Amino acid sequence: MMSLHHIQNVCFATSGDQQWRVSSWLQDVCSVPLGFQGKLYMLRRPESNGAQPEVVQVDPPQQEDVDFGSPLLPPPKFVAKCPQGDSYIYYLVECNSEILVISPQYLVEGGHKYSVYRLADVVLERNVPLTCINGSTLFLNIARSLCVSSEAFPTIVADTIVAHNTTAEYSVGQYHLKSGTSSAASFECTEGSATPSPCSIFTCCFREHWLVNSFCIPITVLLIVTVPFVGIFIVSK
Repeated sequence: MMSLHHIQNVCFATSGDQQWRVSSWLQDVCSVPLGFQGKLYMLRRPESNGAQPEVVQVDPPQQEDVDFGSPLLPPPKFVAKCPQGDSYIYYLVECNSEILVISPQYLVEGGHKYSVYRLADVVLERNVPLTCINGSTLFLNIARSLCVSSEAFPTIVADTIVAHNTTAEYSVGQYHLKSGTSSAASFECTEGSATPSPCSIFTCCFREHWLVNSFCIPITVLLIVTVPFVGIFIVSK
């Protein structure tokens, strides 16, 4: 399966297909779909103002069209409603072989506070925020979010969330889950500087800081491709 950011259809193909097929339904989502274990997970926009987004799941093609004998893509099915928060923005991230739901909160004094939940707990309505994610760091971005192990990158701080901080004095900040405090990321790029980029794990994850001839490269569209029973590929174009 393949889902394109800001495109409401999902493309899919099965073994032996010579071309992509397009889903008969449209998706009204508020986040980039997450490929996980051969399925797509996404956040569906609430039907009413003030309501929380819903986590929905798209399974691989399993049925066949009676008239054409071709597979059909099942429509998204409800998984869980996101925990109550004061923002309509939520994130889905795969971390340590499970899906996490992240809810940001904008602070009056600047910066952000984040609540992290296991999707498995949210399904059971056990909305207890995590203070530890096994030493990992979550990088949040509207184009794509990912989890990085502090064992693989010793320079990052364990159990933190790294994201843009547009309301604070630093542009890339890290939020410490256990202490509930924020600080500048270990590496700080100055907006508009001519620093060779990407120059660290932080600027690799936030391509707004990539510079060519002193001009920032805009965020590009990400394609998320899920091949059932084979694996997940992230293709940047």
